[in-house]
Amino acid sequence: MSYKYRLKIMDDHHVALETAILPQYQGSAAFMERFLVAAHEEGAAIERSVNNEKIKLVDRSELDADVFTYFDENKAAFRTEFTNELEGRLSPEQFDEFCEVIASEWFDGKRLREHGRPRRLKRSVHDYLQKIIGNSFTADHLVKVKDDLANVVPLISVEAVAAILTVNDQMIFRHIEEWKRNHPNYDNLSNSDIFLRRGLSLDGKLDTSSPYCEWDFVNSYSIAFSAPEKFSQMMKGKTPAIVNAELALFDGRILFFSPFIPGMDVGQLEFGVIPSEKRLSIHAQGIHGGILEYIIDPAPFQRG
Repeated sequence: MSYKYRLKIMDDHHVALETAILPQYQGSAAFMERFLVAAHEEGAAIERSVNNEKIKLVDRSELDADVFTYFDENKAAFRTEFTNELEGRLSPEQFDEFCEVIASEWFDGKRLREHGRPRRLKRSVHDYLQKIIGNSFTADHLVKVKDDLANVVPLISVEAVAAILTVNDQMIFRHIEEWKRNHPNYDNLSNSDIFLRRGLSLDGKLDTSSPYCEWDFVNSYSIAFSAPEKFSQMMKGKTPAIVNAELALFDGRILFFSPFIPGMDVGQLEFGVIPSEKRLSIHAQGIHGGILEYIIDPAPFQRG
């Protein structure tokens, strides 16, 4: 019996069902397992992963159920492919420095991301965006964090950023298709069922009357949901939230994917995403298991 068919035959007013039918969870076998646990108790919400780890990793249960183990098991081949694809497009020095910054300084978290080479990488992304948007407005309008990068030396060239984005698009297309073939919901899993998500600790609700604006020039998302759940709960007194968007909305915007980067820990299944130069709407989906859910640029049928 397919996942979506099982949802249809459940009680439409069940609290857990209201979460399970959100588009960002309908393709996930791991979330279906959570739903089936909650469905046995009337009025129960689907449990969320608890923030009790210093380093936020994807839960083992999600890795297994949604076959995300595929990305760890094949990381050596991915990294060789990534290196070979960028050979001749980046100098060896640019390639090595880019990978080193992402694998060590970016992965370390906020402590290092606001200084040194990660900040220089943000300047590179800023310059790339400024080039593609032209004179219509400045790249600084694409992010919430206002950081004066004028005197920061770029880490890599605009051309190198463009090459990395192109190679990531090509590799992600190929390997997401292969991952789907291994997924238990393969027969019903369409590209519109694959989401990236970002866990946030907010001071209040997001303003959904305005287009969504990324926080910075490089932003962390995950193809898994358990790590973002944990990140959303990091700060006491804040409102936990998850921002979701279909993978297709990130075409041309993925600066890195952790299984592709030599030396990087794969455990968060992290995507480094640059801002969209297009204005994307955001829609509130309500509170589910104590977490505010949002979806970026949803199709009309996803607004319910």
